[in-house]
Amino acid sequence: MTQFSITYVDGIGVLKFPPRVDSTNSLDLEEKINEILSTKKSILCDLSENTYVSSFPMRIFLQTTKHMKDIGGKFAMCSISPMVQEVFDISGFSTILALYSSESEAISELKTNTPQ
Repeated sequence: MTQFSITYVDGIGVLKFPPRVDSTNSLDLEEKINEILSTKKSILCDLSENTYVSSFPMRIFLQTTKHMKDIGGKFAMCSISPMVQEVFDISGFSTILALYSSESEAISELKTNTPQ
């Protein structure tokens, strides 16, 4: 099973998603987010290899967005497939999450607006 992986680009934790995110790996998602938060104030979720996000991790996205707002950090997603974009649109998460078409666009925006 493909797992989440973390890299760091310009002080931003980039969390690469596996092809599927659902109840079977949402705990891993939460652990990886917490791992990044232990040292960074910005998280970018790269969904370039992801084709499916169930409703289960939406709670994690919402909690992370709220937490980042509370600490002055940034939480964003990039490279979202049309099917996942549709899930975000239908659920209303498109209006809550910062979504970018590419990693480079997201990194540029997060670098500009991230506290040190």
